[in-house]
Amino acid sequence: MNKFQNRYYILFLFILLGCQNAKYNWFSGDFEAAKSTAGSKLILLDFYTDT
Repeated sequence: MNKFQNRYYILFLFILLGCQNAKYNWFSGDFEAAKSTAGSKLILLDFYTDT
């Protein structure tokens, strides 16, 4: 097999195995409330703008 074909197979496996129905608990509040709720856990921020 060709080196490039192997890369395509590996990429296909990553996509197939990585696209699962993972659910995330979104927090709808301000940053200060999220910090107090999270404690020492990491906070992932999502920024959105219309401009």
